[in-house]
Amino acid sequence: MRIIVYDGNSKIYTKRDITGVKGYAVAFKFLIQYIMGQIQTHEVIEKAKPIITVVSFIDEYQSRNEKLADLMRRLHICEEKGSGIDKALIEIEANKLPALDIREGETRTTVSMQARKSFSDMNKSEKIQACYQHCCLKYVMSEMMINQSFRERLGISDAKTDKEAVSRTIAATLEQNIIRLNDPENSSRRYAKYVPHWS
Repeated sequence: MRIIVYDGNSKIYTKRDITGVKGYAVAFKFLIQYIMGQIQTHEVIEKAKPIITVVSFIDEYQSRNEKLADLMRRLHICEEKGSGIDKALIEIEANKLPALDIREGETRTTVSMQARKSFSDMNKSEKIQACYQHCCLKYVMSEMMINQSFRERLGISDAKTDKEAVSRTIAATLEQNIIRLNDPENSSRRYAKYVPHWS
């Protein structure tokens, strides 16, 4: 686990570069507290290419080394049940933070977290990722995303302009084919429910 705190909005100047020995699932509470105490953009870097696709990080589990993972679980170092990202998203949503930015490189996986920002300050990609991750989290909790649940996740009002902005983001996320209508036969967007594309 590695946390990098940048000075400013670029990666040019580094304020802190901390390498830990615990995985994100075990150290997550500390990780959130530490990051919330900082500002700007923060990255957590896993020095390995993922063995599952980035879009499958939510609600999928596969260990790189099953025997080691089992030993770590028995030593209470990790849970070995694939709930780390889910727990991260619960905390991110509770704190009204922008969505995780998960990027797969040639030899590593980088997860970036940002400080709180309003929905109107998020760019289109951040809004779509927030929508997708919220939809996935609802699904793994045996629920479905609706316009209202997404507004609540973002901490925005029931005002008509906010409802319309959220509806546009849901429509843009549908266009990306990363979420889908639970019932395609339902023509009413007012009562529409959404699930991840892989469900």
